[in-house]
Amino acid sequence: VEHFTTSRHLIICDEAQHVSNEAMHLIRWMYDADGSKLIVVFCGVAGLRRPFPPEINSRLISHVTLEPIPDDDAPALLRQMHPVFKKMDDRLIQSANRREAKGEWRWWCKFLARAATYIDAGEQIDRRTFAGLISGLHQT
Repeated sequence: VEHFTTSRHLIICDEAQHVSNEAMHLIRWMYDADGSKLIVVFCGVAGLRRPFPPEINSRLISHVTLEPIPDDDAPALLRQMHPVFKKMDDRLIQSANRREAKGEWRWWCKFLARAATYIDAGEQIDRRTFAGLISGLHQT
């Protein structure tokens, strides 16, 4: 818990519809810890807003339904998501969104996780690097 007080941390809980109430209470304990800078995002199927215990439900701030990213909107939306996309060619982003990501935000998040080494080093991701990063991305 002390780790969450040092800087902001983000936990993304995918398939949250399968998280037990006991696990929800553990997450709440970490979130509520004195000085915690923890942000938690629950992701799951439509209808995820199951009846949580009141002490969990009171901490839920918002509910968002994400629609697939339209190819034409992908460059602008992804540039809002992360600065790494600012210097990428629109056509490359649109093509990857159509052929690889199929409009899925999850796919782009996985791409960013793979690209983190380049991003942290301040390197530009060119077409060749991009092709290497997306190779086999559906299998991970």
